[in-house]
Amino acid sequence: MMHRFAYLYGLIGRFDLRALLHDLSFKGITLSNPVNGRVTALTPDGDQAEITLDMLIAAVSSRDPITFQLWMPGHADICCRFRYLGDNRLVEEYSFVGLHQDERTHILNVLAERFSAKAEQEEQLFFVGDPEGYSIDVNWDELALAGKYEPKLCPELLGVPVQRLIDFDRCRANSYEYTRIGKYLMLRNNLSQVEISQTD
Repeated sequence: MMHRFAYLYGLIGRFDLRALLHDLSFKGITLSNPVNGRVTALTPDGDQAEITLDMLIAAVSSRDPITFQLWMPGHADICCRFRYLGDNRLVEEYSFVGLHQDERTHILNVLAERFSAKAEQEEQLFFVGDPEGYSIDVNWDELALAGKYEPKLCPELLGVPVQRLIDFDRCRANSYEYTRIGKYLMLRNNLSQVEISQTD
């Protein structure tokens, strides 16, 4: 579906769509198209279909996978998809396809902040941000739970539990820095423009 992306894995029971949209709106990312006010889902063929916030909430409540659009100033859109793994995990997928460098940097900053805020109070989180698509062939659904990262090229950002740092030694050894956030570590390419909140 997407070659430039970010995935945030978390527990379904801790997911709050209204809170997510509220937080994003303060960063200039909205559910409604700023030009015409439309709220749109995307069909499997990529066509727009008008929906309402209530319809989106209902889809999340019934755990139906759904793909929709978020909007940035300048009419740039972000393809967002929610899907579910097993009985308790939700995956937030954000596509950076079609975005300019500064737009990719902005949304990656916003998502890094979201992970940092959730990391202080939630369990079983995992985050990967890869705006260049280096790791598109990695099975992140499996790696989010267990396994070792083997590819030579690493994504720009990784948010992992502290005890899993050894699984990402390849990335840590390749010019990556890491920041402690509660029970998690955020690994990032030290040449990136992404700002990460740090907590003790």
